[in-house]
Amino acid sequence: MPAGACFKMTKLKRARSEDGKKLRVDAILKAAEKMLAHHRFEDCNLNEIAKQVGITKPALYRYFRVKELIFLEVYKRELALLVPGLAAAFAPPDADKITDALICQPLFCKLSSILTTVLEQPLTVEEAVLFKQSVGFALQPVVIEMVVALGLAPDKAVGWLMHMFAGLVGCWHVANPSNIMAEAYKAPGLEVFQMDFDESLRNHITMLLAGLKS
Repeated sequence: MPAGACFKMTKLKRARSEDGKKLRVDAILKAAEKMLAHHRFEDCNLNEIAKQVGITKPALYRYFRVKELIFLEVYKRELALLVPGLAAAFAPPDADKITDALICQPLFCKLSSILTTVLEQPLTVEEAVLFKQSVGFALQPVVIEMVVALGLAPDKAVGWLMHMFAGLVGCWHVANPSNIMAEAYKAPGLEVFQMDFDESLRNHITMLLAGLKS
C-alpha cells in the first residue's frame, strides 16, 4: 500500500461520515418541523420523529442530547427564513409589512412563544452563548436596515427588536388559550377575551413603530 494511503482512506471515510451526519440531522429537523406544524411542542413525540427518520429514539439522542435542542435548531432555521422579509419591511419601516413577515412564519411565532420558558431552559452556559450569538448574527441584516432607515445605534435597534419579539410572545399566548379556556370563551359575554393573533400583533407593532419614529 502506498505511503499515506491509510491516512487518505481515513480522511475520506470521515468526510463521508460528516456528510451522513448532516443529512441525518436535516432529516430530524424536517420531521420535527412537520410535527410542530400540527401539534403543540409538548405533544411532539421523539419516538415518532425518530420513526419518521428511520432511526430509534436512542439513536436520535446521538445527534441531540435533549428534545429542546432539536427545536432550537428549528427556531434558527425559521429565523433564517424570516430575516430577508423582515429586513425588507424596514426599508422603509412599515408596520403592516413587518407584521406580515412575522405571521408568514407561524412556526417561528409558535417557537418564540416558548423560547425562554421551555427551549432555552436545559442549555449549558456554552450552548446558551453560542445560541444567542447565532441569533444576533442572523438578525444583522434587519439591524442594518433599522440603522440606515431610522438612524438608530445598533444596540437600540436590537433592543427594539427584542420588544417586538416580546410583544409577539404575549400576543401568541393570549390568542392561543388552552382548550378549556377556548371553550369557556364561547359562553355569552366572554367572547371579548378571545383575541386574534394577527390583529393583536399588528396593533402592537404599529404602536411600537409609532413610538420609535417619534
